[in-house]
Amino acid sequence: MAVRATVSRFPVDADALESSGLPWGATVTPFAPADERGAVPIYGSGGHLLPRCDNCWAYLSTLCELERWGWTCALCCSFNGLDSATLDRYARPHDCPELSSSFIDLEIPVEGSGEAEIQARPVYVAAVDLSSSEEFLELVKSSLLAALEALVPGSLFGLVTFSHKVGLYDVQGPIAVVKNVFIPPDSEGRLPVDLEDVMPLLSFLAPVETCKDRIAAALETLKPTTSWERTTAAGQGLDGVLLGGRGFGVAMTALIDYLSSEYGSTFALGVSKTARVFVFLSGPPDYGAGQLDTGRYGEQYASKREDADRALLPEQTPFYKDLAAIAVQAGVCVDIFAVTDEYTDLASLKYLSIESGGSLFLYANMDDSTLPQDMYRMLSRSYAFGCILRLRTSSEFKIGYSYGHFFPDPQYESVQHIICCDPFATYAYDFEFANSSGFSSHHLLFVLGHHLLLRSLLTVHDATASTGSLLPHVIATSSMSMRHTEPPVLQVAFQYSIIVPREDTGISESNSSTSSKFCLKRRLRIRTLQYGSASNINELYDSVDPEAMLSILVHKVIFGTSFFLCSKFCLKRRLRIRTLQYGSASNINELYDSVDPEAMLSILVHKVILATFKEGVREGRMLLHDWLVILTAQYNDAYRLVYNNIENATSHVDVAFLQCPQLQPIPRLIFALLRNPLLRLHEEGIHPDYRIYLQCLFSLLWLDCNYFCTGADTPSKSNISIPLLSSYTTPDQQAYPRHSLSRAALVTSGSPIFLLDAFTNIIVYYSPTADSSIPFPPPHDCLLRATINKLKQERNITPKLTFIRGGQDDATAFEKYLIEEQNIDGSDLSSIMGFVSFLEEISQGVLEYLK
Repeated sequence: MAVRATVSRFPVDADALESSGLPWGATVTPFAPADERGAVPIYGSGGHLLPRCDNCWAYLSTLCELERWGWTCALCCSFNGLDSATLDRYARPHDCPELSSSFIDLEIPVEGSGEAEIQARPVYVAAVDLSSSEEFLELVKSSLLAALEALVPGSLFGLVTFSHKVGLYDVQGPIAVVKNVFIPPDSEGRLPVDLEDVMPLLSFLAPVETCKDRIAAALETLKPTTSWERTTAAGQGLDGVLLGGRGFGVAMTALIDYLSSEYGSTFALGVSKTARVFVFLSGPPDYGAGQLDTGRYGEQYASKREDADRALLPEQTPFYKDLAAIAVQAGVCVDIFAVTDEYTDLASLKYLSIESGGSLFLYANMDDSTLPQDMYRMLSRSYAFGCILRLRTSSEFKIGYSYGHFFPDPQYESVQHIICCDPFATYAYDFEFANSSGFSSHHLLFVLGHHLLLRSLLTVHDATASTGSLLPHVIATSSMSMRHTEPPVLQVAFQYSIIVPREDTGISESNSSTSSKFCLKRRLRIRTLQYGSASNINELYDSVDPEAMLSILVHKVIFGTSFFLCSKFCLKRRLRIRTLQYGSASNINELYDSVDPEAMLSILVHKVILATFKEGVREGRMLLHDWLVILTAQYNDAYRLVYNNIENATSHVDVAFLQCPQLQPIPRLIFALLRNPLLRLHEEGIHPDYRIYLQCLFSLLWLDCNYFCTGADTPSKSNISIPLLSSYTTPDQQAYPRHSLSRAALVTSGSPIFLLDAFTNIIVYYSPTADSSIPFPPPHDCLLRATINKLKQERNITPKLTFIRGGQDDATAFEKYLIEEQNIDGSDLSSIMGFVSFLEEISQGVLEYLK
């Protein structure tokens, strides 16, 4: 669990925060295997026994003051008693992780305990769009075959297709069987029949370990629906022109209901079972409930009356946002893989993925798509499911706003539900002061007296009564609205489920009948039939139905084997807690010196995305630009660096933050962010779906720019905001770890080979002057290739790798990343400025602000 605050020393009060110009908040990567310093949690059991504060519900930690009969909460300073069982446990402190570390990971009981371990079978469903092309389906087949190789033994897999009909596949027999349900064109979000009645769920979900070949064979049968099929079904054909046929909304509604019948859960239970749905989409939904009007995209090009960037960012229907809420309730996580270059309105579709804990991917080109690699990489990573995330603060400050791919609890404030969480998933929080005094001294004498009284009562209680009689009454009176003058404290609690190998299986194949009573539970369906009895064995043999017998035998073998395989894994429910204590800055210099540039950038990106969603891209750009002007002005004012009455005052503005190393990366990061397609304007050719994809990608990941700003030798795994340019003398020898992003850097370095890492793209560029004896492309066993492979492994998506030989190949793809070059960005817009001009503009803005 990595937690990064924008400042390691918090502002003392709201005035200090405002005068600094800094955002105040923190980012949390809850399922990261270690903290931001590389330390791992202490593991243990008995998480359900961990004492909690009666006032604020925080957990006991090493930051709490532990006394003989109770403890003082580190967040609200309320005094809490301990029961006799807890006192007995704490008599052996070395056996209690919460007394040894502020970063712990404790197991808690799973709902249903005993049989729940045997039922630890992750469920994956592929939903494939058949209103597509042969090329699309070939890419999907390759991706799903890669996914099957990554799934753990015991996983269950289902295949469903959608177009003008929904198709369910049963692959557990010798031949795959598909059953289709047609989607009425006038349906209001539902099929005429429940999918449960079309195919039992346990026939639909096949064990991967024993059915992998049958699943692969079923994938080979996928064919795109013809235009005639779709237009005939939709009743919308006109002279052979296709006008509809992708009933995505109806199909997803039915599928989520289908999966929730066996695998659903509620907030009260805390999702213990999760189904993960992979949606492969080739275009916009255009049939039945949830269909989207893509005409608004073309209208924006023809109309100048409305800001296109603002008009195309909000969703046009709440259908998919409402469906996401149903998916969360059912414990269904949806990942959307859009493989299309046409306008699909991802602004409307994104909610189904991000609010259910999934991800949104966009592939505009099928020829060089990395979809198969991304599928394998995603499923190869460990992930937590059924997660509940809660961040608590000490009483002087509180959470102002939360950002990330989660679903807020409808009842409890600051509680977020995350259906599926991988080690990359990051969430951000804004902080604000709860009162005007902030962290300044407000210690009142009656508070101390109140605590002394409590402790006196407990001492008397110790001498006269057993623990648990008078104590609850005493503790109930100890809630206070005022806290001691203590350092700020932050506590993050993350409850999650994970599937792990069993330490001791203890279950043999002969015992599978016991587990099958649980796993083969079906909905009651009754049919009464009457049969004759055979008078001898000859009559019995003559009445055999070979197909029915084969089907029975196959199911017996499959389920007998799958239960044995499944017993190798069990479900663990864990509670991960981290409690942190921060200092408060006594002056603005201390505040600036404690800045974390990466955490600040993450918070800013979330703020800008929210601003663009509400006000448009232009407003988001202005917000970011103005923030940098204000920060620079506040910094210069704090250090008394600018005097407006002197001649040529612009040259005296310190836009490089020379007095504060922690702020020095900020101008370049903001400049790069303004040049990123995320904040480029509609008329510059930025596709609205690509912008939505970037929003989802930026808001999911931790933005680490430390390598760029400090000159670290190893590139970051998430340099998503600003590219890194390094150079090599030979494929086996690095020349410089970083260069400025300009043509001048290419010329002055004298290096023949350059490696540009732009997160989603990795480019190897050979200079036109490179010696012809240097192998092109670089050999697979060289240092350069090893570096590239390492970058690929560290990403949550597979970057596209391109080799360019300068002077022979088109270098546009490389040159567009030279963002520090004046007027060079791969476009024809001469209004785009270089980095030096950008700093001059900021300097002028600072002078205007300080007047």
